[in-house]
Amino acid sequence: MDQLVYALLILAFAFSALSLFGSRKIRREIAERRQAEARTRQAAAHFETLARVTARLSSLLDLNILLEAVVEETARALNTPVAAVSRPDDKQGGLVYVAAFGLAPEIYRRTAPAPRSLYDQLLQRRESLFVLPDAQAHTNMPENGLYKSLNVRTVMAAVMLRGSQLIGTLDVLTLGQQRYFTAEEMSLLQSLATQAAQAVANARLYSDSLHRMENLVALYSSAQKLTLGLNLQELAEDVVRTCVNAFNVQLAWLGRAEPDGRVRSLAHFPEHVRHPSQINVRWDDSPQGQGPSGRAIRNGFPVVIADLNNEVETMLWRTALVQGFQTSAAFPLINRDRPFGVLNLYSDQAGFFTPERVQFLQSFVNQAAAALENARLLAEAERNANELALAYDSTLEGWSNFLDLKDRETEGHSRRVTEMTLRLAQAMGIHDATMLLHIRRGALLHDIGKMGIRDAVLLKAGDLSVEEWVEMRRHPMYAYNILSPITFLRPALDIPYCHHEHWDGSGYPRGLKGEQIPLAARIFAVADVWDALRSDRPYRKGWPEEKVYAELRAGAGTHFDPQVVEAFLKLVAR
Repeated sequence: MDQLVYALLILAFAFSALSLFGSRKIRREIAERRQAEARTRQAAAHFETLARVTARLSSLLDLNILLEAVVEETARALNTPVAAVSRPDDKQGGLVYVAAFGLAPEIYRRTAPAPRSLYDQLLQRRESLFVLPDAQAHTNMPENGLYKSLNVRTVMAAVMLRGSQLIGTLDVLTLGQQRYFTAEEMSLLQSLATQAAQAVANARLYSDSLHRMENLVALYSSAQKLTLGLNLQELAEDVVRTCVNAFNVQLAWLGRAEPDGRVRSLAHFPEHVRHPSQINVRWDDSPQGQGPSGRAIRNGFPVVIADLNNEVETMLWRTALVQGFQTSAAFPLINRDRPFGVLNLYSDQAGFFTPERVQFLQSFVNQAAAALENARLLAEAERNANELALAYDSTLEGWSNFLDLKDRETEGHSRRVTEMTLRLAQAMGIHDATMLLHIRRGALLHDIGKMGIRDAVLLKAGDLSVEEWVEMRRHPMYAYNILSPITFLRPALDIPYCHHEHWDGSGYPRGLKGEQIPLAARIFAVADVWDALRSDRPYRKGWPEEKVYAELRAGAGTHFDPQVVEAFLKLVAR
């Protein structure tokens, strides 16, 4: 009996131990499952954050607005009181904050990021992120007193790269207490920095392209003015005024090289500046001829003084510094190897005359030199202006091709629809060369506003949602915002701004009706739909010509101007 009881006790103990072991295993598995689920939820949240940030940043082209969005989204994503973006400071060799969330501008502009050496060491180790657990304990932090007054504690920073080049950093800071950042949070900041770097690169590319286009417009318009046959004095005054008003310099003065070695001032602008009247300039080998003006005329190349502070030994530069100028460039005015004079430009920004800007200004100087010669050279000046016009139109065609390439559905569409629009305009009695030129430019740039549409919407394979259609219908307004500040392109705005208006008033963006719609836009609308329907698309084959013509007839009086449809059908029937 005792043996039986003993055996039962042993069995009970074994069963209890087994149950306890199983219970612990189950609890451990439940805990592990919960941790995995938490990691999955966090990963999904991070993915959602990246998708939201990418969508927002891809629609922003203004660099300042973009940077504000970057720091706002970063602080929100990582739940930190402060997020900031820095860029390299070429003058000081370190980094400087250019945008911040959670700090006022007067504060973050005085707050230096972590030392540049920390980021350089990261790149050498092929790493992209570091964490300072306690900035107060880091003795090499710049402006350490400011960090203490702000009570900055933990700093996590990720580099922003273009290729292998450091273009900035994306930092998050905690105030008051330290914080432990998880590996997932570090990964999220790295991903945000990568997205921000790409968005910054896109915004800079857009800004540079727009700036080059504006420069080309200013250059072409200025060159056109110089071919109007003004007398020498009027031309000189127009040249210096153009330099100040169009090219962002603070002073321009133009001097003529006289046979006796003097450089006689013909004009300067602004007229109240005394500097040109206080200097004695020559272009011979005398001491007064060793300055930039004399050297430019004799040698035939621009002479740039990058920093006038380094040339203070002469009265010439002391006078310039007193009046606030920091740098200058002297451009020789030469025609057919014969020196006419010199164009001197001054800026209050050190380093203003970069090689790229000098090259651009030299193009204008060449035009000015031709215009300042005698009537025999006017024909050559006009040819140069025409070449600039061709270069300008080639740039517009390049923009048009870029838009076609970006929108895969419409490759080659801009070229075809432009050709048909011009044919139809002439068939309707428009023969004025200037008007046809504006129509051509407007047709080439009809979809320029799509540069403001997010790629996620513009290139979406499926049907657009209601919100996405609302965004897509904004592209004519974006076209107006892009082109209207460019004086030279305002006459070409009718098509980019109005080609989605309908004859019955049901179109957009303004709901214009009938002849309220500019004629150029009414003509283009027919040519646009004609080409769209007859062309193959990824989701359908192009329609037969007769079916396209039937569709245009059906839309006459509602979508299209009936007279334009009639003229089009007669044109294609020839």
